[in-house]
Amino acid sequence: MESNERSADTEALAGSFACLSGPPSEPTAHPGCGECLSFSVARQNARSTGDYSAVSDANVLMRRHHMEAHAS
Repeated sequence: MESNERSADTEALAGSFACLSGPPSEPTAHPGCGECLSFSVARQNARSTGDYSAVSDANVLMRRHHMEAHAS
């Protein structure tokens, strides 16, 4: 009987999960912006050393910078 309960619980949960897409695309540097370039270089350096946490940090900082400095 316990295995039947687990099966029913599993079936109930199966419909409650959302299908997630891949990660968002990385932000790009705005032409002529030194701060954007700095974030882009930091991201590339982090990626080259395998520090994917720092890659993510650079993406977050660049997105924040875009909202503050390049909002249209």
